[in-house]
Amino acid sequence: MTDRWLKGDGDAVLRTLVGEHRRIEALLDTLERMGEAVERGEDLPRPHLCELTALLKAYADAHHHRKEEEILFRAMVAAGLSDEEGPVAFMLEQHDEGRDLVSRLGDLAEGPPWSAGERAQVARLARDFAILLRAHIRDEDDVVYPLAVARLRPAAWADVTRACAQADAEATEVVTNLTRRADALVQLYATATRPAIA
Repeated sequence: MTDRWLKGDGDAVLRTLVGEHRRIEALLDTLERMGEAVERGEDLPRPHLCELTALLKAYADAHHHRKEEEILFRAMVAAGLSDEEGPVAFMLEQHDEGRDLVSRLGDLAEGPPWSAGERAQVARLARDFAILLRAHIRDEDDVVYPLAVARLRPAAWADVTRACAQADAEATEVVTNLTRRADALVQLYATATRPAIA
């Protein structure tokens, strides 16, 4: 349970990041359902997969990962952690790996009708990305964020808190729109095995 370290300096920042992880996990649940539907040979509404990959790029990467990479991880490196090896470096590598998988999935989603081989590729990419990001989130929640709590001094946390608050404020309207779209897609796939094509 992450609450054991969510006390004191960095509390607001880490609660926000952990909350974003829960929303991303809901998107991963939806992605897995889509991948399973494709694997079973069902006709997946392609706009749904396009929407999901766009949400993952905009919310998980451009918003959430940006705050980690440009604010929290930089502060951790400034506090003496390496960005070439160890936990921070590993998280950065996984962010890049995830970007590649989502990009490839997005290209397939926007491309021409799928061949049997492309259907298998969509299912595999969906599964691979979900597995990668779930493990990544677990590592951040259980290792990286507690490490930040242990290593960052109050002044560093004040800077991180201020920078993350500014990033959130600048993105409020965009993030509100993204979360509304994400929640609608998650709900659609939570209540139906195969949504009707609109």
